[in-house]
Amino acid sequence: AEICLNWSICSHCRSNKCYRTTNYEKGSTTTRNCFYICAVVSLTISKDMKSAVLRRIYIAPIKTRHILICYLVVGIVGSFIQEILAILTGFIVSLILKTTYFNIISAFMLILVNIPISLIFIFLGIILGMLLSDTAAPGVSSILISASGILGGAWMPIESMGGFMIISSFLPFYPAVYLGRFATGAKTVFNEPYNFNSSNWYYLLVLILYMIILCFLASIITQKKR
Repeated sequence: AEICLNWSICSHCRSNKCYRTTNYEKGSTTTRNCFYICAVVSLTISKDMKSAVLRRIYIAPIKTRHILICYLVVGIVGSFIQEILAILTGFIVSLILKTTYFNIISAFMLILVNIPISLIFIFLGIILGMLLSDTAAPGVSSILISASGILGGAWMPIESMGGFMIISSFLPFYPAVYLGRFATGAKTVFNEPYNFNSSNWYYLLVLILYMIILCFLASIITQKKR
């Protein structure tokens, strides 16, 4: 048996048995942690806007990119800590339950492939934090997190949904989840392994493209707020 990395928050557990295939869950939990960093960053920035912290920063003789880099570093550190905690928690539980777990190389690969989606959600958090109040930002971020989980196939096997999967392939969420599962040696609901082939380069391209676009938008919005 293999441990379900989502055992602690699985909403479909029945009689202590995970409703979903445990192989299918590999790599999903840490990828979802990257989604949640959006809410953290947006709430931090919106509170800074309300408390006039950013206004004082804007008056200081620093450039817009320096402000972005500060929030970017905070987001990256927070995302990294979340991923490490998720991996360590899964490892500890696997020792307690005496089940198999992926190796250190797979864990390193998982962190590596999650970098693009982490940056995407950090930039999204910056944009939402700049545009929304501290009361609206968490709500909108939660909606975005739920939508990304559904469209990314983090909670359901969209590989069996045909057209829905094609649509999801043009968004950054499913490519991120796919790469996370590939890094940990997961299998689809059809018991087929997630392989790295020519189509995965497309997934990487999608992630990089969204990352560049959102970085550009975050820079413009931050500059407009000055």
